[in-house]
Amino acid sequence: MKSVVIVHQILFEYAKNFNFFPSIPPSTDEHELRNQRISTRLFLVLLSASLIILLIYNSLITVTITKTIQTPSLKQYEKLYETYSKTLTCPCKKMSIDYKDIVQINFTLHQVCDSDFISEKWIKYLAHSFNQNSLIFNDFRSLSLSIFQTLNLLCEQSNKIIVDNLKQSDLNQYISTIVTSSDLFKSQIETFAKQLKSTITYSFLLMLGLIRTTTVANGLHSALNTNYRFFKVYNQLAMQNQPYNYSNCLCSLLSTCFIQSSIPYSHKAPPFIVPGVYQGCYVIDGLFRSTLECFYDQSCIDKVQFYAVSIITFRAEAMYPLTKSRFLINSTMQQIINQLMIEEWNWTHKYENYYNECRPIECKYSYETESGIVYIVTATIGLIGGLLTALKIVVPFCVNVIIRKRRLETERSGFSICGQVFVLFRKIKIFLTTFNLFPSIPPSTDEHELRNQRISTRLFLVLLSASLIILLTYNSIITVTITKTIQTPSLKKYEELYETYSKTLTCPCEKMSIDYKDIVQINFTLHQVCGSESNANAWYIYLSKGLYTGSISLFDFREAGKHIFEALSWWCQSTDKIIKTSLKDFKLNQYISTVVSSSDLFKSQIETFVKQFKSTTAYNFLVLLSLMRITNAANGLYSTKTHNYQFYLSSDGKTYLSRPSRFGDCECNRSSVCFAPSTIYTYPEMKPIFSVRGVYRGCYITDTVFRSTLECFYDIECVDNIQSHLKPSAQFRPRALNASLKSRFLINSTMGEIIDELMIEEWNWTPQYENYYDECQPIECTYSYETKIAVVYIVTATIGLIGGLFTALKIAVPNLVKFIDYLIRRCAIRKMNPQISIESIRR
Repeated sequence: MKSVVIVHQILFEYAKNFNFFPSIPPSTDEHELRNQRISTRLFLVLLSASLIILLIYNSLITVTITKTIQTPSLKQYEKLYETYSKTLTCPCKKMSIDYKDIVQINFTLHQVCDSDFISEKWIKYLAHSFNQNSLIFNDFRSLSLSIFQTLNLLCEQSNKIIVDNLKQSDLNQYISTIVTSSDLFKSQIETFAKQLKSTITYSFLLMLGLIRTTTVANGLHSALNTNYRFFKVYNQLAMQNQPYNYSNCLCSLLSTCFIQSSIPYSHKAPPFIVPGVYQGCYVIDGLFRSTLECFYDQSCIDKVQFYAVSIITFRAEAMYPLTKSRFLINSTMQQIINQLMIEEWNWTHKYENYYNECRPIECKYSYETESGIVYIVTATIGLIGGLLTALKIVVPFCVNVIIRKRRLETERSGFSICGQVFVLFRKIKIFLTTFNLFPSIPPSTDEHELRNQRISTRLFLVLLSASLIILLTYNSIITVTITKTIQTPSLKKYEELYETYSKTLTCPCEKMSIDYKDIVQINFTLHQVCGSESNANAWYIYLSKGLYTGSISLFDFREAGKHIFEALSWWCQSTDKIIKTSLKDFKLNQYISTVVSSSDLFKSQIETFVKQFKSTTAYNFLVLLSLMRITNAANGLYSTKTHNYQFYLSSDGKTYLSRPSRFGDCECNRSSVCFAPSTIYTYPEMKPIFSVRGVYRGCYITDTVFRSTLECFYDIECVDNIQSHLKPSAQFRPRALNASLKSRFLINSTMGEIIDELMIEEWNWTPQYENYYDECQPIECTYSYETKIAVVYIVTATIGLIGGLFTALKIAVPNLVKFIDYLIRRCAIRKMNPQISIESIRR
């Protein structure tokens, strides 16, 4: 116990007398020793407090660590992405990869395309079943061969179009500068597969729709006599055609006429109605209306074969009603063909293949972490030297100044103000002239050496001050990059951030693929001729009523005009349908963005996409339309509406002959663009009464429509003049087009010019940025900005350098002064006595 007390007393005395700032030589002045002990205690308190603050500060701050992994494997990449998805970047060595290497698309057509009903055996069976010419026109047996041949062609064409497009798509390339994550890759491949299917289907239906529309508009005669039949004019060699009547529906007025297909067996028994099978003006129209329900039922098939006896032995097997089919048993062929007859559309993405093709050179990622022990210790140690130096200078000085001030105040009480000022200046002068930071041990009395020490002190202070000023100036001028993160920002917050930090702001989207239907609204307005009261269909109905007295020529506008407006009505319906289908297809596409697109960029991209959509839709439509017009003319197909060819019997009555119609000096066998003004005539004299301004007749209705203008139908007098040659109708009188309406087309623009623009008067599109932002759902927003260094950093950085700077100057300055003094003395002695050796100088 006594030893503990002794140790305690020793420690107490040591702490009480501990002096970190002893004078050289050691002082015996109690007052000076007291100042040194106070300085020591204050120094230890300030040093301890500073160290605690530094340790706490360094342990709280976070640091960003960036790491690089060379040629990572897929497994490594997936692990890294799972943890560092926001900062991970892996540049691809190969940026363009063929789709055939990274995706496999398979498809299955409707089972009818793999059934007996499109097989060669079934076609032969039907071809040898009955004498087709001996059957009436609405007998199923008379058209069954054509129906199933058409079905076979549709299956073959669907398969060919899909296969060709898949081969073409394999040549396309997937481009990525950095490795795409598995989820994004899957999403992009899914979008690609859906877009491909949609594009193929749209192209097929556009082509098929235009063929049907052009065929109907031109009134092309079917060799199967399903829409018109020829008959001989009584007592003449001339031949004329007559439209078929399907349940009070004439093929000359409507192409959508149809009846249920049946098989008459005997005069006594009722005919056998073939379930789901219809016949129309054209075979394909009847097929589109029909279903396949009979051909899922073996008893129905057996019954058909019972009535359609053939010399070919063959029993067709019924199709199986698939439980997982996307189509119903009673789905119409129109519904099936609208889906390109595709039953299944499967795609398999090959992410591993993609990664191996990409071959990332390296992967870089960064993360924020709290300062480690090593960093805390090294950062603190880095500041200790400067802190010690600063405190060793400042603390004794401050203590001496404060205590000296108190002593001076006591001493000054006996002096006048002038005396006090004089004493103060004298002490300052003495202090400045004798201040010495480099005293020798033991203290020297050599005036020359003391002079060198004072010079060293002054040079040291100048260099130290200059260095500190430079450091402070540099640290206050340089800028640092500050990075901040905002979690789940609102649209308003994002816009505020973008306005200020547009160059560095990044907000990763949680949902990267967004359907266009959710982010853009597109509307269109067709030309007013497709409107309600003054539209083409209204004129067609009006002229189809036959509101005229007596007989008229087939070339009279009152008769031929209805076909022009029927075709125009078809164009209105077709373009409207094509645009709506294209829009539907377009909206199924996806807008892909990994980070939030700014409002301006989003609007610009949407505008570009809409322009591309408009251009592509119009181009596809016009190319196919042009091909159809050229093909019809090249094949010399007969139009029942323009009578581009005249049919008659040879003089012996055994041979059908034809001669081309003539329009002025132009014949339809030489050119399909023969035209003549459309006129109202007297009959039978064929004297012109009134020529309808801007309207023509020609070899084909489509060419006639393209050549004609609507200028007459903007003019009330012209419209009244046409109507004056027709019986008044209490039910309906078409109105003139409104010339005062704002239009992109001229009154005398040809219908060809209008149709070239898809008959669209106005496009309206509205990008819905708020919807896009809500769909994107940014997880967070990160932005960075440059700013001046904070005062805390400037102070800590400067303090961190003071220790080293102080030590370096303390070593360098006295030696530099001594070296300069040595050179000066050497030069001086040489001038005085050149014979004195250098050794004597050194001594």
